[in-house]
Amino acid sequence: MEVAVQPSQWGAALAFISDEDVTYWGQFMNKFVATSMCVSLMVVCGICGVTAASAEDAPLRVVMPNAPRSMDPHIDPTQVGDTVFCNIYETLVDVNLEGQVVGELATQWERLSDTEWWFDLRQGVFFHDGSKLTSEDVAASIMRSRNHPQSESRVLLETVEDARIDGPHAIRVKLNGPDAVFLKKLSQVSIVPRSGPDVIVEPIGTGPYRVISVEDGESMTFKAFAKYWRPNAGVQKVILSFNEDRDDALAQLQSGAVDIVSSIAPESVAEVERNTDLWVDSSIGSLVYFLALNAGEGLMSDPIVREAVDCALDRQQLAKESFLSYARPAGQLVNDSAYGYAPDVGAPSRNLARAKALTAVASLEQEVRFTLEYKAGDEEIASLMLRQLAEAGIKVDLELVQWNELLSRLLAGEVEAALFTWRSDLTDVGFTYDFIVHSASPSAPGTAPATPESDRLIVASRTMLDPELRLGLLHSVTERVAQRRALLPLVWSMDLYGVRRDISWEPNPSGTVVFSKASRR
Repeated sequence: MEVAVQPSQWGAALAFISDEDVTYWGQFMNKFVATSMCVSLMVVCGICGVTAASAEDAPLRVVMPNAPRSMDPHIDPTQVGDTVFCNIYETLVDVNLEGQVVGELATQWERLSDTEWWFDLRQGVFFHDGSKLTSEDVAASIMRSRNHPQSESRVLLETVEDARIDGPHAIRVKLNGPDAVFLKKLSQVSIVPRSGPDVIVEPIGTGPYRVISVEDGESMTFKAFAKYWRPNAGVQKVILSFNEDRDDALAQLQSGAVDIVSSIAPESVAEVERNTDLWVDSSIGSLVYFLALNAGEGLMSDPIVREAVDCALDRQQLAKESFLSYARPAGQLVNDSAYGYAPDVGAPSRNLARAKALTAVASLEQEVRFTLEYKAGDEEIASLMLRQLAEAGIKVDLELVQWNELLSRLLAGEVEAALFTWRSDLTDVGFTYDFIVHSASPSAPGTAPATPESDRLIVASRTMLDPELRLGLLHSVTERVAQRRALLPLVWSMDLYGVRRDISWEPNPSGTVVFSKASRR
């Protein structure tokens, strides 16, 4: 038990000391003061040492809006999942900023024929559980992604017939037909241990960070993998938390509770830049906002209504006011740096007069009114769209829906209209059409975005190896998607990150937060 003696109590305490004790106490106090000073200096130095070490070893604290739907990389191929998985798992190849394929777990590869590929695997690679990467793991991962009943990545590997080992450090992949973007598609197939469970709950990869704890829907904690095959100059520990409330996430950044917020609102940029402890990174990435209209049933099955909606939307105003110019109007689901972009299909200009006329025609049959579902953080653009559509006589009811629920409803075709985003980091239009337009894709909105003819063209572009002919096929798909008006591109949004100034960090154009690219200054 400790007793605290107040200064006013020292006089009473000294009254109990006799005259003959004064000398003793004087000697004691001299030694006590000297010793106390030494101890104090040791404590201060100790604290300073701990503080310096703690600052160096302090975890990187990152906030992103949404948690992955699954810890299984083959089940959740969304951009949200990629932000987590790119730090845990690796792929055979990657695609660099110039759109070129580069090796990751594969050191070299060769197209043996139009339907067969050979890959040489990197040696000395370990999984987070300490086991060595083998050709069996790689072959099994490709086939798992291809055949798993819950895999949303299987659309990428529809052309894969078989993946088999070719010795301890190589594999061969047999296709059922030519696939022009097969190599790029492999950059989306995470390699997992072949002995893993049916559904991965505790992720084990070969990447630079391993997961040490998960609080479902709240946060994840990562630690740098000591046996990683590349030098890891990044932070040693990362705490990734999930928060849909942008204002709360920004408050955490300003208070110093977190280091990076992966998605700040455009209206918050000026506030962040006024804070000398913070900086904003902004760059046009590959994120497009689009409006999905359910062309398969209900009001939106009427092409007149879909055209009225398209004509009523002012994309220039959406970019300028909802994103404060941190966006630009979009006319396609990929940006103009992607292979296959059609230069003749630009962002549509608003035609309010035609929108009103079309609405009047459609109103003869039914009331032109629908529910627009959107996720947290998109209130501003949803509200502006409501006002634009109202000017054309189109009535809209807004409904805020949690991100995971909205995605599930969109995939199931249970929405009338949904404001959503798509990010393509393969720099190829064909991947986008394979993934979110083709009717057979489990990742395509269940809102009938494709027609039989566009499906046929998508398959034809996939198997066409002649670059010029393939480009023409992709342009034809783009034209038909634009004519269908079931997926209306709205704006290309800039990626906006709030970062503390003591953090050195290089953002990724794909929108993922790569932990190994962050360090403390």
